[in-house]
Amino acid sequence: MDSPFHIMGANVDEVKSYMAQSMKRYRQVAETSGDNIQLTFMTGQGSEGVLYSFSRLDGSLYSVIDTERSVNRGLVIDYLKKHYTLVSADEASLQYCFTNQDKSMMITTMKVSDSYFNVNYSLVY
Repeated sequence: MDSPFHIMGANVDEVKSYMAQSMKRYRQVAETSGDNIQLTFMTGQGSEGVLYSFSRLDGSLYSVIDTERSVNRGLVIDYLKKHYTLVSADEASLQYCFTNQDKSMMITTMKVSDSYFNVNYSLVY
């Protein structure tokens, strides 16, 4: 399973390069700027995609929302359990919370529909 780029503080070019090289199923469909900068990537299969948010102040990555198909939930949760520390889990509602070793990132999962769920990577201040 490939996971989206989620090195907090990275810039737009680093994310675009990673997605082009490592996540070839995804294509960039939007780049917006306003209060923050956002990059949107989709696979072309329903609502599967990744939304990256960057700070307007310094252009650094601070949030990633990865929308995955529910059929992949076992693979995704297993990947997260191997790479992060489990904080809480509610398997019935597909709500999990993980953190990295230095607790600078929170990773949460949430059911969006019967077909999709989100994996949110957020920088903790």
